[in-house]
Amino acid sequence: MPGRRRPAGAVRMSEAPATARVVPIASMDARLYGAWRELAEWAAEPNPFHHPDLVVPGARCLGDGGEALLAVERRGELLGCLPVRPLRRWHGVPVRGIASWRHDYCLLGTPLTRPESLEVSARAMVGALAGARGGGGLVALEEMGGDGPVAEALVTAMAERGLSCVEWEGHERPVLRRPDGGGTVPSAGGERIDRLARARRALERTLGVAVRLVDRSEDAGARERFLALEASGWKGRAGTAMACRPRHADLFRATTAAFAARGRLQILSLEAGVRPIAMKWNLLAGGAVFHVKTAYDEGLSRYSPGAQLEVEAMSRFLSGGELWMDSCTDPGNALLHSLWKERRRIATLLAGRGLVGRTSVAVLPSMRRLRRWRWTRAAA
Repeated sequence: MPGRRRPAGAVRMSEAPATARVVPIASMDARLYGAWRELAEWAAEPNPFHHPDLVVPGARCLGDGGEALLAVERRGELLGCLPVRPLRRWHGVPVRGIASWRHDYCLLGTPLTRPESLEVSARAMVGALAGARGGGGLVALEEMGGDGPVAEALVTAMAERGLSCVEWEGHERPVLRRPDGGGTVPSAGGERIDRLARARRALERTLGVAVRLVDRSEDAGARERFLALEASGWKGRAGTAMACRPRHADLFRATTAAFAARGRLQILSLEAGVRPIAMKWNLLAGGAVFHVKTAYDEGLSRYSPGAQLEVEAMSRFLSGGELWMDSCTDPGNALLHSLWKERRRIATLLAGRGLVGRTSVAVLPSMRRLRRWRWTRAAA
């Protein structure tokens, strides 16, 4: 308000210094947990994989006890955060430092930060990472959104501190945006779509019932059916399905229950009558859909039930309320790469602090190329 003066010695919130601390996830208090949940809802770049309702049970079920939260705060307000872990080896190479922490179900590593505090949060975060104790000097930020404002702010902060920074590896994965949000409408035809349409008709003739997409997000029983469907195929026989690994199943149940309670869970089921033949597990955040896992009936694999589900889910998304969808797939997913035309960059960044860190950053990419050359030679 014009004419008002701050009391002597008062400091505006925007001028107050930001501090960073590393808090073991196992000993986190309720206040920080609540602030973390609130930050996740309003982050500059949405990332449900760094929501505490996934990270905390992930650490409990799949961690080794070294997981912690790097929290950037200012006068008690949480500005940004990143799950981290101490680093002893990097892709088989002995090197010490600190890395962002991810587990099997964390498919995006972008730190959470308030939109209005991007630069402040990035500087404090990089300062804490660069000054982390434990010896060594490698900082690894894994699987981040490489073309967004958070990555840009972090790279700038690293440069300001004189840290050597390289992209260890990166790839592009498909994203889908609604046309009213500036996206490109996927092709409704094409050889692949026509082939799937024929397979759909053949599937319905074989089963003698229409196949339809059903939203089972609010159905707690559907989560157990998802586990059972995944375990019914080769993953069950190999013992790698979530239902075969109690800690993984516990994480799935805890996370889906917590996200469902907040209306942020999506379970889509392609069903023939009451029989699920393919199911998708998605998480919602910031107006976006993030895919986690798909399961399908392998007894019907000749009809491509998983691909049928993807096409149905795509149509549902385009008529729904979310603005964009992240496939969260690896580069080998031919179906979505052919259907979705837009891409987002995913990158792992390495930064070096001190002589050891700078040397590691300089040498590691060459060592990776050498290892790949040796693998290629061995396979030839």
